[in-house]
Amino acid sequence: MDNKAEAYRCLRQYSSYLTRQQLRTLAGQIKAGNVDGAIKGLNTILEREERKVGETTQRNRSKAV
Repeated sequence: MDNKAEAYRCLRQYSSYLTRQQLRTLAGQIKAGNVDGAIKGLNTILEREERKVGETTQRNRSKAV
């Protein structure tokens, strides 16, 4: 139970970076007991978002120069 609670806390922390569907999917995985899968999915989504931000910043820098 403690592991699930930590996973829900982590999910709540990053909820502003997730779409509603992603949030519901990850919460469903946690509820079903697949905590490891949910955390792995969250990490994948966050890495993807990080790459998007990096590409946008890089594109803007090249235009400014």
